[in-house]
Amino acid sequence: MAKRINPKLNVAIAFALAIGLSLSVTLIVLGSRDSSTSGGNNSGSRNDGSQSTDSLAPTATLPPNDGTAAEIGESSGLAFPADMTGFRSAANPNGQQTDIIFLAPPTSATQFVTDSKLPTPVAGERLILHGSPLWGLNPDGDVTISSTESTFGKVHRTVELVTDNADPAAAVQLRVTLTPAG
Repeated sequence: MAKRINPKLNVAIAFALAIGLSLSVTLIVLGSRDSSTSGGNNSGSRNDGSQSTDSLAPTATLPPNDGTAAEIGESSGLAFPADMTGFRSAANPNGQQTDIIFLAPPTSATQFVTDSKLPTPVAGERLILHGSPLWGLNPDGDVTISSTESTFGKVHRTVELVTDNADPAAAVQLRVTLTPAG
């Protein structure tokens, strides 16, 4: 004998299938409307006027280097002074930024700017507005911060010189941030 299916169960199954079908059709219609109004191009613009995160992801990266002054200097056009001390660099893993810090006598710091073909630093101007694993955002003591920036090939170079006002002959702290150019 064939077993009979409960009629209430048949109604419940039919109802669930009808809801699933309507949701599927709705999603298909909305999906095709979305791609037709955006021209089928999902390159960042959305219909609500905002940007998708796909187009906000950075694409340019810095030239690879081993983190040494020689390698960084070659790829960025920076002419690190021979008498610098305390050189340290920290690179962002995605190749979007390298931070560098070192100390140099005042005359060598000035020569670094000249030899690196950087514009004259502007006293009192801050261009590096982030902390780093290498430095805190605001240096301690009575200091003057001078900043300059320029581009060398595919590398944008931002440099801050931190001078101790209490002892102008003291070593200048140089903070450098390298990012992909434009």
